[in-house]
Amino acid sequence: MQPDELRDRYRRLISPDPATEHDARYPIDPAEPPARIELRDALSQLFNARPELDRVALVLGDTALGVVHRAALTEPVDPGSRSSSDADPGMLGLPGRSTHYELLYFQCPRCPDPATQALVFLNDGEPPLCSKDRTHGRTVLINR
Repeated sequence: MQPDELRDRYRRLISPDPATEHDARYPIDPAEPPARIELRDALSQLFNARPELDRVALVLGDTALGVVHRAALTEPVDPGSRSSSDADPGMLGLPGRSTHYELLYFQCPRCPDPATQALVFLNDGEPPLCSKDRTHGRTVLINR
């Protein structure tokens, strides 16, 4: 992928601040760049392992894609993915089948007893990783 495509993919994480020579570097593989949620998880692990870091520069070879601040990872993943509480009746689901979206079902082609994952949308356009064993790779769309 090209730098501009990756900047767009990671736009919710990247700060407008320019990268500096003092920033820790996190390399992105152009052949297999991580999905945004996978990058978020990896950066969270990095920040947990290195509490002295407040920001990390994402780099593609010699090109800085942008800076991710620790604080960007403490915000909710996606506002639409938060569950409503029982005390908030205004957020209850409506009965019946929606005419605005369709659930997508995925299963791992390598698992002998695969779990089915249902999503409303794909993060970064990529199918999810196997929920039982991430080393299995991406799941495949199934008809249901």
